[in-house]
Amino acid sequence: MDAITKLLAIEEIKQVKAARCRCVDDKDWEGYAACHTPDAKSYALPNKDGENIPTVGIDAMVANLKKTLTGRTTVHHVHSPEIEILSDTTAKGTWAMEDMLWWEENGKKRWTHGYGRYYETYEKPNGKWLIASRRLVRSRVDNGTE
Repeated sequence: MDAITKLLAIEEIKQVKAARCRCVDDKDWEGYAACHTPDAKSYALPNKDGENIPTVGIDAMVANLKKTLTGRTTVHHVHSPEIEILSDTTAKGTWAMEDMLWWEENGKKRWTHGYGRYYETYEKPNGKWLIASRRLVRSRVDNGTE
């Protein structure tokens, strides 16, 4: 892959990642789905037993997000991507991330502010870069009540 094609691929991956974050915050589930391969995997947070079992498939990922984020205002920021093009149709990347969530529970305003990294893989089926897998690793989480 020549340098210009590689730079274009990296920019296209940045664009799909930005769209994914915007769609989560806007609760645009159709747009969110369009950023991923149909069989995408999401490793978000460990379960109560400490296992990090993926949510597999875009329909399951959307259903999980709808359930988790209903009634919550969110802001997702990603920074400083490190993207490696592995082939004409595959890539991987690491993004610094920060997210903020606000909601009301039992008459109290609550919030979460997280920091960490997204580790992702990308595929280019049908000429468009899409997110194929995502693993969220948090280095810090602050929670509060007002």
